[in-house]
Amino acid sequence: MKYLLGVNIGSQSIRVQLYDERFKNVGGISVSQKIDSPQPLWATQNASAWWPIVKKSIKELLYKAGISGEDVFSVGCAAHMHGVVPIGREGNLLQKDIQIYSDKRTMNIADTLRRAPDAERWYKIAGNIPVPNWFGIKIKWIKENQPEIYDKTECFLTPSGYLAYLLTGEYSIDPSDASGSFLMDSTKDEWSEELIGALGIEKEKLPPIRQSAEVLGTIHPKAAAETGIGRKAKVLCGAGDMLCALYVSGLSKKKRAVESTGTGSVLCAFNAKPVLDQRVMNLRSIMPGWVSFGENDSSGIALRWLGNILTACGTGALEYKKVNMLAEQKTAGNDKLFFLPYLLGERTMGSSKGKGCFIGMTLTTTPGQMLRAVMEGQVFDNKRILDIFTGQGYEVESIYAICGGAKSDIWNQIRADIYNRPVYTLKEEECEAMGAALLGSVEAGLFGNLSEAAEFVMQVSKEYLPRKDQTEQLAEKYCNFLELHDILQKPFENIF
Repeated sequence: MKYLLGVNIGSQSIRVQLYDERFKNVGGISVSQKIDSPQPLWATQNASAWWPIVKKSIKELLYKAGISGEDVFSVGCAAHMHGVVPIGREGNLLQKDIQIYSDKRTMNIADTLRRAPDAERWYKIAGNIPVPNWFGIKIKWIKENQPEIYDKTECFLTPSGYLAYLLTGEYSIDPSDASGSFLMDSTKDEWSEELIGALGIEKEKLPPIRQSAEVLGTIHPKAAAETGIGRKAKVLCGAGDMLCALYVSGLSKKKRAVESTGTGSVLCAFNAKPVLDQRVMNLRSIMPGWVSFGENDSSGIALRWLGNILTACGTGALEYKKVNMLAEQKTAGNDKLFFLPYLLGERTMGSSKGKGCFIGMTLTTTPGQMLRAVMEGQVFDNKRILDIFTGQGYEVESIYAICGGAKSDIWNQIRADIYNRPVYTLKEEECEAMGAALLGSVEAGLFGNLSEAAEFVMQVSKEYLPRKDQTEQLAEKYCNFLELHDILQKPFENIF
């Protein structure tokens, strides 16, 4: 029996999942981790903590499942995207607290690039406008602000590339992560000499671009000894966690959009090539084609943020079930409480200096109202992206909700009511790790191609239908949300 392992370094947890030849979930282990914010709009994570968790989790999982490491055929890598992991010439990690995707310290660099005379040409090459999140822009910040780290770096890796490096000793980046760098030529899946020159980065410090399902090699002897995986196991290049999750969600199906909510939240559509609308971002898909999307970097974690505050204020420990229970106590239209979910600013549809805001609070405002407002605010923000897609003629008949935010029944019903479309969830909740594991399935001879593999594993769990009365009330509230959003853009820029 062959087993396929998927490892995902998520922003809130590290997940290891094991699947058999029929892609039955044999078992999984999840270990929480945290995001630090040492300064406003900064978001970092301790990269040195990842490998100890990964190797311990793999060993524990194999032991609990009663499976020999020699039976592990392949390991697929996934991780949160755009983070910068600098590796020295001795293969050492040069910086522990790395910038992750939602870190906005590079906003001035991104603004300067957007105003440059060649900005329009760069946009067409990259398929994206420059935003603070991109991998290459973060490297430029390191060069300008931490030159001692830049000079010592042999290769800058993304988190998934770093995981693959620890497993194989090989430098790599896949097209999904490379397309989120503002350094890749979107027409060729190659590094762009012009964009590299525009950012003033040395090409020699970038890893080679390899396909997501490409075998980098067999596991390194040191990694095999530390994880218990057999020496013959093949390691796939892997991809960004968002792309791994979208791969198993059936995004490439016509008339379908996918919402993925974890720490942040994205609404995505599949296209043959990048959508050149500056409100939309584009990443190369694992399948041939592109994922066009809008993203809020903090709308998912905002629920945890509020829960922590309410707990500290004496509400009692707010576990996930209690959060949902409190949010269900208020239905749409019962109040005019709004939450703007911009705790880490915006990317392309508002100010990168944006802030989270409750608007409409009174002496009678309850924790349940606040929690529901956070849920509504996240979906309202994604509805703006859906409106862009449909305005461009992209027909969307259904929404598939995946990842952690899709575990909440009340949140999924809010999605159906606001989007005014059926919302579906999947039986497999750990889509990122499953997508990473599935990358090895073709190499293992289990499926003829990646599309066939994704079709096999995608199974719907629940359906949520829009309710006419709620949809009408929330449509009015959505218009109010848009008005408040636009009014606050100038204060965000002027005050912060």
